Amino acid sequence: MTMLGRPHVLVTREGWYYLFVVLFIIGGSVLREVNLLVVLAGVMLAPVLFNWRLVARSMRKLDLRREMPQRCEAGQPIRVRLTIRNEMPAACWMLTAYDSVRRSRTRRRQFVEVWFPHIPGNSTETAAYRLVLTERGKYRIGPLRIVSRFPFGLIRATVFHSFRRHVICLLY
Repeated sequence: MTMLGRPHVLVTREGWYYLFVVLFIIGGSVLREVNLLVVLAGVMLAPVLFNWRLVARSMRKLDLRREMPQRCEAGQPIRVRLTIRNEMPAACWMLTAYDSVRRSRTRRRQFVEVWFPHIPGNSTETAAYRLVLTERGKYRIGPLRIVSRFPFGLIRATVFHSFRRHVICLLY
């Protein structure tokens, strides 16, 4: 298994909308001198801070393994298995793994999305997807990225994993 790097934490589009509303309330409270609006803005900032802390912490100690065959036949499905181990005592919720597949010497990519709804603390979860390579040649699978926006979707944490693997697709 390969330990994943530090998560990149960003505000989502919905998070920016939410923060804009909070700033609008703060601006109105300053202009109108209404103290209850300041309290409301403080209460509305709590979910953003909670979401930021939870996604950054939940993505910290994850191990990832990808299992797949080295060779296949054109037109035959192959199974790619993703295994994530959560080494934290707390659970991870709603992880999404995005994998990409492209043929060598081409720029066109296909993206695959795999969900891990719940990974309890100190445990391992496995998910798989099927891939059909239609033409002969060498294919590059990866890089892989794991994303979490749980619980509110205001903040997104992304972990990139750069291992790439080649699959040679033969036609017999």
